[in-house]
Amino acid sequence: MWIIDFLPAWIFYATLVLGIVGIGLSYFLSAIPIINNYKLPLQVLSILTAVISVWYIGGSTVEEKWLARVKELELKVAEAEVKSGKVNTVIQQKVVTKVKVVREKVEVVKREIQIQKEVINADCKLSDTAIDLYNKAVAEPTEDKRVGDTK
Repeated sequence: MWIIDFLPAWIFYATLVLGIVGIGLSYFLSAIPIINNYKLPLQVLSILTAVISVWYIGGSTVEEKWLARVKELELKVAEAEVKSGKVNTVIQQKVVTKVKVVREKVEVVKREIQIQKEVINADCKLSDTAIDLYNKAVAEPTEDKRVGDTK
């Protein structure tokens, strides 16, 4: 309804009143012989004016409601973006700390393996401690399976 953008709202209300007045005049002034000849065209024109005015008033009302709804949803999106930013920083901090913990555990296991390399006996057999350390190093962590876990 592009015409709504160009015309002010009061024009539609004025044409509605004109249409209603025209309908009333056509019934009351039909007793006058000169106006009686133009009764039907006046009624048709008045009814068309009233119907078109109501149509545009309804269209402008609906458009205003939709614009209000759009603004409301834009505010909700802005709030969601702010919350998302806060949650993203929390998740990022958790990921950084988990990565740091995993790196520290890896360094500890590497140091223990280096110590156990020196303990290898003459038969080139590893001690039970070295085997356990190796298994610990290659096994998936039991408590932190995913880096992005929020628990």
